[in-house]
Amino acid sequence: MYCQIDQFDFTDELASHWLIIKEELEQFSAKGREGGFKNYPGHSMDWQTLPVYAATTEAIGAGDSDERLRILARDPDFFPQTRAILAKVPGICFAVFSILKPGYHIKPHRDPFPELLRFHLGISIPEPE
Repeated sequence: MYCQIDQFDFTDELASHWLIIKEELEQFSAKGREGGFKNYPGHSMDWQTLPVYAATTEAIGAGDSDERLRILARDPDFFPQTRAILAKVPGICFAVFSILKPGYHIKPHRDPFPELLRFHLGISIPEPE
């Protein structure tokens, strides 16, 4: 099922803070910490993710990407403003940053858990050549 973003009040809140989120991501990258990004399962090097937020320890789970969040979440400098913004989203479970290689597209998909809603917010989108 696909929904219109205007059905959810939190989308405006996230979109209005995109620059803060982008600045924290750029600071993270400038510190040479891109190694925290890992391949998204089944997508080779075309789609990499970095977990940035989990509402509860139950939301974290027990996989490789989840262990990265446990480690990174202990760092008070790990996206503090982004995590504060995300914490305001009602019912949020988990959030990740994604990096897509040039020309890669996310195909329509759904979460294996039908009660979860996926929301994608473009932070840095290069102009087409």
